[in-house]
Amino acid sequence: MRRVVTFTLLALFCLGTVSAIAEDLKSRDFGYGYMIEARERGAIYSLPVPGEVYRTVRRSDLGDIRIFNGAGEPVPHALRALASPEELAGENREVPFFPLHEDEAVIDSNMSLSVRRNADGTIIDIDSGKLEPQGERRVSGYLLDLGEKASDIGNLEIFWKVDKAHTTNSVMIQQSHDLQRWWTLVNKVTLVDLEYGGNRIEQRKIKLPQRSGRYLKITWLQKQQPSELQRVTAQPRVVLSRQNMQWVTLYNGAKSAVGEKTVIDFTSGYRLPVRSVRLQFPEVNSIVSASVQSRTGKDDSWREQCRGVFYLLEMDGERLQSEPCSFMSTNDSEWRLVVLDDGAGLAGGGSNLNLNLGWQSDELLFIARGTGPFIFAFGSGKLENRTGPNSSEMVLTAVQLHKDGDILQPAKLGKRIELGGEKALVPPPPPTPWKIWLLWSVLVLGVIGMGAMALNLMKDLRKREDA
Repeated sequence: MRRVVTFTLLALFCLGTVSAIAEDLKSRDFGYGYMIEARERGAIYSLPVPGEVYRTVRRSDLGDIRIFNGAGEPVPHALRALASPEELAGENREVPFFPLHEDEAVIDSNMSLSVRRNADGTIIDIDSGKLEPQGERRVSGYLLDLGEKASDIGNLEIFWKVDKAHTTNSVMIQQSHDLQRWWTLVNKVTLVDLEYGGNRIEQRKIKLPQRSGRYLKITWLQKQQPSELQRVTAQPRVVLSRQNMQWVTLYNGAKSAVGEKTVIDFTSGYRLPVRSVRLQFPEVNSIVSASVQSRTGKDDSWREQCRGVFYLLEMDGERLQSEPCSFMSTNDSEWRLVVLDDGAGLAGGGSNLNLNLGWQSDELLFIARGTGPFIFAFGSGKLENRTGPNSSEMVLTAVQLHKDGDILQPAKLGKRIELGGEKALVPPPPPTPWKIWLLWSVLVLGVIGMGAMALNLMKDLRKREDA
């Protein structure tokens, strides 16, 4: 009897002390990797995550990437989205403009005689005293003074007086450095202010080339009366910093009807950090009001990322396309377009469209513990459903306590290497349920022990009765 009780207590002790023994991660537990080229004596290094990583990882949160040092040990790392991939060369500012009449719009070398400027070249006024008045002259253009920092201007935003529901303006832009010699900067650009389905479509921006003159002349190409300008805003040129937006196109969307709305579903199969969406229409003069939604997997709910009016219009031989719809970065792989108002013939068996996803790489930070060479390993089926300690907060806190330039060192991706290969991307079979088996063993042994105790008790009672 004592043996049975002792064995039972031993089994219960084992059950209380058995825990899941996590294997130490090795680089061969990952499919592929990159050698990292980093300078010596750095504390924390940063590098952009290559696109291949997003197409290979098994987890949407990129939880199956690791950095290994030369001793094969994983080191703390973190991912962060680049707050702003673009830097602006200055701020928005108002641009002074002056109306040009029909006889002044054709500016030749004599134009400088009718313009008054101060010492730094700023236009004060246009003097038309040399011209004999011949009734009320028609305005056919405007003269703009961009100032001394004209090269920092990337876009001009033109605001005009709207006196009807639909306004289009086709204009030409000429430039000059001295108001004497003029040459064409933009042959033709169409400005639009339209109303559709309760929504307004505006195209007011004129993109300027890298170098433009200080003075610009805007003249209307059509014969109707030019719109009356109210304001011209200069927007700073965008200076590309660490990276550009990259685009991937999703084809063959599955079209269906949900209630009275047309729904188009797309699957990317990637874990890209998507930040923008635009629609690729099959033909011009298409317009829709739509909601863009996404989700991680089929068992998750759809979340709206943005909504708006998307269009592709052609006017006077020039194509006008709506700006991309931007939102917070998401790694969702399934996308849905819900058409709220269809002006592109998408309903029923009509034509379909493609979805363009704009994404930007995350920034990978890692602490250079130990010696190199360091390996960036990614893609592991072993980690697909596994949770563990996360060092991200620790690394990000260390970076936030200092300026990036003081503590971060740039690193580069070197040679691509195969680690565990495709086999490492396959999730391993479920682990043997030792705990469950041990529990059942304990229960069975307990039952056997109780039975043995009862049998011994019965034998003792019979002996006492016989005695």
